[in-house]
Amino acid sequence: MSNGPGNWKREKSTGRGSVHLSALATMLLALAGCDYDVAIYSIYVPPWLMCSVVGSAGAAGLLYVAGRTRAATYLGNRSVLFLGLTVTFAVLLWAILFKG
Repeated sequence: MSNGPGNWKREKSTGRGSVHLSALATMLLALAGCDYDVAIYSIYVPPWLMCSVVGSAGAAGLLYVAGRTRAATYLGNRSVLFLGLTVTFAVLLWAILFKG
């Protein structure tokens, strides 16, 4: 008998997916404890959040300066450029401050 559109058969599960999922969850929980927070005015901020905000501000500042000069005519799609600069600044900031 063919397994066509009208003849769906459920195959037996071996249970391996749940084992892999629980192993992945255990590893993620173990690695979550390795992250540390940055205290800013007694508020604990995750480092990835601080790097993304500072990276966005740096990209916005650079695009503002480029927009005020004649270089703005040579810039391509500004939204893609902003996203690329944000990721670049955030990763560089992460590598400089939290490489440990």
